[in-house]
Amino acid sequence: MDAAQKRDFTVTAVLFSVAIISIRSQVSSVTVGAILGLVFVSLWTGRTAILAVLAATLVFLYPGSQAGWIYRRGSHVGVHVTQQILVSGWPLPALDIARGFPETPLVHFHAIAVHLVTGLRVKPSTQPHILATWLLPLWYVSVTLLACGITVRQYKQTHALSTALPRVSYLLIPVVLWIPLYNTKTGFTRQSMGIALFAIAVYVLFRLYKRASYRFVGLSLFLLFSLISAHHLTSFILNVLVAVVVAGVILQRRSRVDLPGRQLTGSTVLVLYLTTVLLFLAWQFVFTEGGSLFTRLLATVVISGGKLGKIVTFILGESVQQQSALPLIKRGLFIRFQSFFGLWIYQGLLAFGCLALAVVLYRRRILTDDWASISVLSGVIIGTGAALSWVTGIGGINRIMTFFVLVSGWLAPAGVSLVAKRMGESSVTPTRIFVFVMAVLGLCLVPPYVVGFGEPRYEQGETDQRFPAQYFASGEFVANHVTESTGVIGDENAEHVLISTAGRQAGNSPYPIVNGTVPPNSVLLLFDYNDQLFFGSHFSTGRYAISMDEMVRPIQTNQSQVYTNGRVDINR
Repeated sequence: MDAAQKRDFTVTAVLFSVAIISIRSQVSSVTVGAILGLVFVSLWTGRTAILAVLAATLVFLYPGSQAGWIYRRGSHVGVHVTQQILVSGWPLPALDIARGFPETPLVHFHAIAVHLVTGLRVKPSTQPHILATWLLPLWYVSVTLLACGITVRQYKQTHALSTALPRVSYLLIPVVLWIPLYNTKTGFTRQSMGIALFAIAVYVLFRLYKRASYRFVGLSLFLLFSLISAHHLTSFILNVLVAVVVAGVILQRRSRVDLPGRQLTGSTVLVLYLTTVLLFLAWQFVFTEGGSLFTRLLATVVISGGKLGKIVTFILGESVQQQSALPLIKRGLFIRFQSFFGLWIYQGLLAFGCLALAVVLYRRRILTDDWASISVLSGVIIGTGAALSWVTGIGGINRIMTFFVLVSGWLAPAGVSLVAKRMGESSVTPTRIFVFVMAVLGLCLVPPYVVGFGEPRYEQGETDQRFPAQYFASGEFVANHVTESTGVIGDENAEHVLISTAGRQAGNSPYPIVNGTVPPNSVLLLFDYNDQLFFGSHFSTGRYAISMDEMVRPIQTNQSQVYTNGRVDINR
């Protein structure tokens, strides 16, 4: 190791240590400085090892300050289902939580296995404990990035224009700086495990596309079945990707007659695809009731006149649909950029790079042999899916866009580099400018409160998904002192806290808040920010976020108070 390498790795080690400690302590200026330092060193040196350190820091960014509890709302549902399977076995005889999906139990099985082997707890409480359900998502996202890195390295090593492609670290920067990966996948949810399996499956399919191998065919079938039992949406997207690979192989066979040996045949990939579809249908309709659930959902949509948004919102809580009859929050320009416009700009830049690469390879007559052909077609399909997600308000566009980043996003710097070379320019400077822009844009997607700059922008509907101990204490109070016959009303955060601590679901109806009264035989659970924002999903309204400043009749929070701990009040 020369002096420059020692200097780079020493600086990186110091920045990493400072970043982790400051994230845990929520020291905003130090956190920002350390992360920016890691980004700068990664871009300046182009070393893959330093980029890996940056990725590890970002994996810790959202759940780091929550060590001892769990991060993200949906994690509480996952914890409850895991606890139920641990006690009652699987399949569960019944599940009283509408948001749970025990039909895809693989992540719950994994958490139970870790719990039994290590003794780590599954369920959060008022006291901090390192939980299996906090650690596993960090491991899943790390595996996702590692699998993507291996795919990128393999792509560069086997490419016909290998020497013309940028460094592996530059190719990976758009993946590492895709912030929604850390925002949505570092919580204990089915999609967290699903994205890790998906990234591994992308590598396997890439290897199969380049060179036939019975070992990788068997591994792909194993991964496909694992995904089917892990997460519905991710397994469906993987089915789409397999279909694209089938189309790519058939196109390749028709366009060339001088294919090298051990190349995938159309019959092989068709058998692989049909097997995947049959496994998916068998799991959903024969071995579990997941298919029946979605069939009933579809029938309800048809019978109810197509009220898809309200129904799916009530079940999944993912819609962005708003109700104009309620005193709703108003989002500012910057938060709209972070939650919508910035995501599409990021994806648009990646799509530009991928298309540029496809054009260059097409002119060199090697496109049909390259993963870029799969990238472009799958990108079009996933982009269409993201657009439909936005139009219908179902699924979350950032979740769907993440699939494109893992399949194709790392090809974008290669496209910029090859276009610059074709124009007779040096490819180094345009590539560095491109990855620098992607890095800056990615960092702009981090909400200020995540790195310790004040509170979330509640007045604009932004909420923190890192819950303090007092929230869990209120859930334990409900479990011990509120009878099952007494209804509990609270916002969506309150609902999820109750799911993990009390094993029951709060009502999300906005009308008690709008009317300013607590219904009979009910209690109202209010968190400390509910004087600014009350949000949730209800069958009668869809998804809503009420601005408490706009309330005509404020809720009477001082009547018959039965519990308070400084951050949570429970009133009758």
